[in-house]
Amino acid sequence: MNSIIENILTRRSIRTFMETQMSEEDLNTILTAGSYAPNGMGTQSWKFTAIQNTSVLEKVNEAIRLTLISIPVIAETHPYVVSLIEI
Repeated sequence: MNSIIENILTRRSIRTFMETQMSEEDLNTILTAGSYAPNGMGTQSWKFTAIQNTSVLEKVNEAIRLTLISIPVIAETHPYVVSLIEI
């Protein structure tokens, strides 16, 4: 089987993570691969944020949490955003 097809068919979502950080080489490989992903005929810019520092990640998570709970839930609020607010 083609390795790309095999990767697509066996992909999974990781929900738990190890405390150790990945190597800079692996991180750069992943970010480079992401920059090659399709993006609306090349017209959409991309930006990645890779946070390796636990305390910085905690601050970002808290900022996102506070932002989400400040969003008013009205008829026009996207259902996905509503699901994040209700967690």
